[in-house]
Parts: sequence; C-alpha cells; structure tokens
Amino acid sequence: MNFGDRLVQLIDAEFEGNRKKLSQKSGIPYTTLNEFAIKKKRSPKIELVDSILDVSPRINPMWLYTGAGPMYKRDGGTQSFGVAGMITQETAKAIPLIHIDIEELSLEELDLTIKSIPEKDRFFLPRFQDADFLAKTTSNSMAPIIKGGDLIAFKRILDFKYIIWGNIYAIKFKDQGIVIRKLMPGSENGAIKFVASNDVEYPHFETRMDDVEALCLILGVLSVLR
Repeated sequence: MNFGDRLVQLIDAEFEGNRKKLSQKSGIPYTTLNEFAIKKKRSPKIELVDSILDVSPRINPMWLYTGAGPMYKRDGGTQSFGVAGMITQETAKAIPLIHIDIEELSLEELDLTIKSIPEKDRFFLPRFQDADFLAKTTSNSMAPIIKGGDLIAFKRILDFKYIIWGNIYAIKFKDQGIVIRKLMPGSENGAIKFVASNDVEYPHFETRMDDVEALCLILGVLSVLR
C-alpha cells in the first residue's frame, strides 16, 4: 500500500469518500489530492501530509507517513507521536537503547544487538512510541540538526516505497556501515540523492535504491548538552 492507497482509505473513513471535503478543510488543492488518490503519486511533501493530519486528528501519523502501525491512534485518538502523559507505562512499549556504535554494525549484528538488550536498558519515551530502538550517533554529517553524541530514535522502514523526500533517515548500504542523510530525488530516474547538512565535510552523493540494504526513519533526537 503506497501513500495514495492510504490517502484513499483515509478519505473513505474520515470524509465519506469525498475528496472535496478534505480539500476544503485542509486547503490542499483538489487537483493535488487527485494526483495521489487517483494517479497514486508516491512521494508527498511533508507539508501536505501535515495538512492532512491537522484535519484528521484521529489518524496515526506514522501510518500515514510510512504505512507502519494501525490507521488510528490508540484509544480513539489519545496517541500521537507522543504527548507526555497520553501513554501510560502499562500501555507503552519499552524502547531498547543500544550503547555501541551502530554505524559500524552489519544488519545481522544490529538485529542481534536489539534482541539482546536487557530490560534495564529499555526505556519508556511516550514521544517516540513508534521507535524500534534508540542509539547515539558519532557522525556530524547532519549537524547542526543532529550532532555527534546525540541520542536518536529510529523506526525501521520495511518497504522502501514509503520514503518521504526531505526526511532524515539512517541508511545501511550493502557491505558498508550506516550513514545518516536527508533523502531527496536523484538527478536520474530511480536514483536517490543523499544530502548532508554538513556538506563541507560530507559531500552529497547519489545512488540507486538497489544499493540500500536497510532503512530507518529518524523520528527524533535527544541532544546532549555540552
């Protein structure tokens, strides 16, 4: 299911199948909605998705962005990306914290590391309930947005069709380590551009999705005060 499919499902459930209603409430042009709902255009801008979520408060943002999780927030709308106090420790999941440098791990080593994390190193962070794991980064490729030493909340993306251009991801390339970059369309059809904020030390580069082994969406960052 791509973004267009999820949009149709949302419109059917929340707007009685009427795209004009969503257009009027959100301010998104009707023709733009049709590009996704009918032509199944895959990669919306973040601002468009946010406009839809603003008028669809019951919808789970992670589901609309990536297809992960249920369509609706838990408890009929009390769960968001994590307003503190909305999710109790009884209903929240504990997120494993990886203490070692993940940027040098293979995919198999990363999976084994996550499974082996003891309970004392699993944390309840309501704001990052959709995260699969937490880890520090040693890279300054996305500074000043993400700095070396910051703690990052990662969400594994299993279907690469759900990439949202302009978002920051951790990318595991085949036979290489993990890099953190903003993803943008490449100059050639099917290519992806990997953009660093700190482009002086980390030049942009392009490659095809076939070279990517695993992908994690970065949900948020806990910065370390120095």
